[in-house]
Amino acid sequence: MNRKSILNRILIVALCSCTVLSGCIADQNKRADKAEKNTKKSTRTQTSSILKDSEKMGYKKNEIEDVPMGYIQDCDRQGTIETLEYTAPDYTGNGEECTKKAKVYLPFGYDETKEYPVFYLMHGGGDDEEWYFGDTTKTINSFLGCILDHMIAGGDLEPCIVCTPTYKNTYCQDDASCVDVFYQELVNDLIPALEGKYATQYRTLCGEQTGEEQEALSVRQTEERTRLSRGFGGFSMGAVTTWNVFRHCLKEVGFFMPISGQPWACNSEELAESVEKQKLSWNDFRLFAGCGGKTDIAHDGMTSVLKEIKKQSKIFRYTEDFSDGNFYYGVWKDGGHDVNTVCTMIYNGLPQFFEKTEDYKMKWAQSILSEKFPEKMKKRDTNTDYGKWVTKSYYSRTAERKTKMNVLLPAYYDKEKTYPVLYLLHGYYDDENWLKDRTELKMILGNMMAKGLTKEMIVVCPYIFCSRQNEVCTEMNLENSLAYDNFINDLEKDVMPFVGKTFSVSTGTENTAIAGFSMGGREALYIGIQHPEQFGYVGAVCPAPGLVPGTDTSQHPGQLKEDELKFDKNNRSPYLLYLAGATEDSVVGDTPSQLHDLLNKNKVDHVWQLFDGTGHDESSVEIYLYNYMQMVFK
Repeated sequence: MNRKSILNRILIVALCSCTVLSGCIADQNKRADKAEKNTKKSTRTQTSSILKDSEKMGYKKNEIEDVPMGYIQDCDRQGTIETLEYTAPDYTGNGEECTKKAKVYLPFGYDETKEYPVFYLMHGGGDDEEWYFGDTTKTINSFLGCILDHMIAGGDLEPCIVCTPTYKNTYCQDDASCVDVFYQELVNDLIPALEGKYATQYRTLCGEQTGEEQEALSVRQTEERTRLSRGFGGFSMGAVTTWNVFRHCLKEVGFFMPISGQPWACNSEELAESVEKQKLSWNDFRLFAGCGGKTDIAHDGMTSVLKEIKKQSKIFRYTEDFSDGNFYYGVWKDGGHDVNTVCTMIYNGLPQFFEKTEDYKMKWAQSILSEKFPEKMKKRDTNTDYGKWVTKSYYSRTAERKTKMNVLLPAYYDKEKTYPVLYLLHGYYDDENWLKDRTELKMILGNMMAKGLTKEMIVVCPYIFCSRQNEVCTEMNLENSLAYDNFINDLEKDVMPFVGKTFSVSTGTENTAIAGFSMGGREALYIGIQHPEQFGYVGAVCPAPGLVPGTDTSQHPGQLKEDELKFDKNNRSPYLLYLAGATEDSVVGDTPSQLHDLLNKNKVDHVWQLFDGTGHDESSVEIYLYNYMQMVFK
């Protein structure tokens, strides 16, 4: 059984509710025929449209990816679930107030002093507010909760609050009228109740105003100023609710995720008109729509409607990475009309919401650093597939000879898929076998993938000694050090093209990482600085001297001047730079610390770590790789 099948079966067995949702689609089909320019940004000091520089912000092309297997297991950093009670009138007619409930997911490390964005997620027909998270107060016992935990812990998603309300009330259960009017409850009752209680920008804005200021700043004005910190989505009947929220609440909500459900009460033209009526334009919102494949009973209807929406190009500008548009529609071909599809769309879509700071990856990476290597990561689990090493030969034009590389392929390697690539470089006197023979990288990476700690990836360990005179390095001198420096040419001309041709790899800076140990660390830093347009993730553990002028056993003059130790080529910089040294390293001494100081001097954002008690050996490499592999491709 393949990995996709396993995930599908586990999720279906655990959270199957497809049968109770079929009725809402029938109702939807009956009603299908019946069918507000730039606002203030979600800060108090700036104005901006919703669109960001996708490359700078780290947004990826919206291909629908499977939820990693490890993400459905308990995460070490678990959030909590609370129940929120609030009152709301019956908007369907009589106006009598009733008590409502919603489940609230708070991320791990929830801090009352911060401001968290909020994603409202509505259930489908026949269910209620407990469908996503269950009836629990302290721990998360659903796959969605586990997925959110792993996404936040893994840097896929910045910490956020997720609220699962219900459109039902005492007077209106699974009736379409509840769906039609829920947007009123959202604006007037739920948002003030939830965001006034928890650490959100809405609470900050409401709380900081007093006297005349409070009178001048209405609730609605406050909501408008927080729209880019708020998203709304839903499944099936919840998707219908989402479309209604879109039609009426664009000044309060900036992000939308309808899943497996089309609009009931309007057509594509009316949706576009609703944006203009709210005096907004195409760059004031973001829409991530999705559904399952042919087995999803909403597939045909939603696909048809989304094609029509796509034609309204003045308002809905289709995009694949949100760099030049505001609208994306994805179909998960393996999905049906069930929670599997919901979880998959949230995994793919939610990271496209909310504003990311330029240095968010650096800050997140610093927060997850482990000071010790967990030995359990080297223990074999009989239920885990650990991938395999393969050895390949290629012709190096730089060294003018055939040379070798070892490539670690992930478990369930599939040529029909593409994988990001991590290039790992060895040290002086070593070769392509350093990780294969002297560390348990395959075991470590396999366990980390199985637990959802890192992405599936291909790891390439090339031979980086590029001398035309000698095939093997046997002496530390300037000539041989320069031969290691030559690897930058080999990597660009032959190694990367060979890997791209031989294996199923993903391209782009977001899918390419480089790191190394000792001499390999020096070369990884050098290559990353010289080619920031190619490598989105750069790392080095215990890097050797010679990157900048200084004392070097080989009398290397330095690859770069001190003021050149920065990423300024075409104004590009990697998403992440991770540098580490060891307190007991008697080989490179304090070189890593000196590089850290120079990077600070040159104002280069980076993650720095000094391992306590380890030396210039595998003990430092293992800790480093454990941390680094959690950071890359996130």
